[in-house]
Amino acid sequence: MGNLGRADFPLYYLPRKGYLEIEYSDRLPLIVFSEKGWAIERETYAEELLLKLGSLLDGHDYSYVETLKDRNRGMILLLIEKIKGTGNARFVPLLRT
Repeated sequence: MGNLGRADFPLYYLPRKGYLEIEYSDRLPLIVFSEKGWAIERETYAEELLLKLGSLLDGHDYSYVETLKDRNRGMILLLIEKIKGTGNARFVPLLRT
């Protein structure tokens, strides 16, 4: 089974492949995305948010959009591009909130 059976496989593999980095806040280590890792995660996260926002179109409760205001700006801009790419005018009221 090799490394695939190890519970710590992601923490072993991902930093070594350049997807995660360790930064320190004082003496505490923090695991953060590297530029390479964030590029992949940003794309994935924007797709997930597009699906979530698409599910809100049938109702009129757009309160979820408020949770996006503190998210990464680059990811939000990518999400907006993905929304534009759909060509779905039903997103317009949601974007105005």
